[in-house]
Amino acid sequence: MSNADTQGYISSGFRPTDGNLESYVVSIRTRKPTAYFGDNHFCSGVIITSRIILTSAHCVMDGHRIITRPRRLRVVAGSPNRLKKERTTLEFMVFKVIPHPKFQRMKGYDIALLVLSDAIPRWNTRIKIISLTKSRPTEGTHCQTLGWGQLFWDGPYADRITYANLSIVSDTLCRQAYGVHYTKDLICAANPKDSSVGTCRGDSGAPLICHGKLVGIVSFSSMCNNLQPSTFTDVTYYSNWIITMGLGTKINGGVTCFLVLLILYLL
Repeated sequence: MSNADTQGYISSGFRPTDGNLESYVVSIRTRKPTAYFGDNHFCSGVIITSRIILTSAHCVMDGHRIITRPRRLRVVAGSPNRLKKERTTLEFMVFKVIPHPKFQRMKGYDIALLVLSDAIPRWNTRIKIISLTKSRPTEGTHCQTLGWGQLFWDGPYADRITYANLSIVSDTLCRQAYGVHYTKDLICAANPKDSSVGTCRGDSGAPLICHGKLVGIVSFSSMCNNLQPSTFTDVTYYSNWIITMGLGTKINGGVTCFLVLLILYLL
């Protein structure tokens, strides 16, 4: 994969007993595993319609602006354990890859859509669609992020999806941490009790969920456990783009995802 070394940076996280949020998250993988099921995971994504996955642009576009071909990707849902196929595990081929056309690494616009070749079936209770928030969260809002990224710097990817409790951090503090790389389309979050908790390599595209709504997707972090806040692309900033791309994406002879997207946004 051309983008295999550009994942954003959950370390020091936890595994909850209920795990209700993991039904929104998918593992984005290369087409075939190297040796065993799940060893080809490189990014995460979040389900926003039965056919559309929201993720980070750097997961599917490299530094030379080459977009990963859909046939090279697989999306795995309903499998909290990355390495284990369960009864609820479903694998999907990708019909279309849509990164934001203005994306440049560390310069914003780090958002992309993956359009699945087939719709996610409604019978699977381990796979759910998440609603997008309508407003940017305020400082101090309690949120969670979750993914299969490295548990510590240069360590192994998590086998079971891992959660982290985070709170929204002020833009002022985030600019102090990241300077010009903290653009207006980003949200910053950190754990107020343990600054080592945050996102890590392999968590890119994973959701930031506040009060049950999708607020952001993992963009970048300077390093695991380095005491800096994690950054997320603000989905409200790109709500019009998401809806426009849904309107322009026709599947199976003209059926569009736009109506579903619009309903989700207005909820």
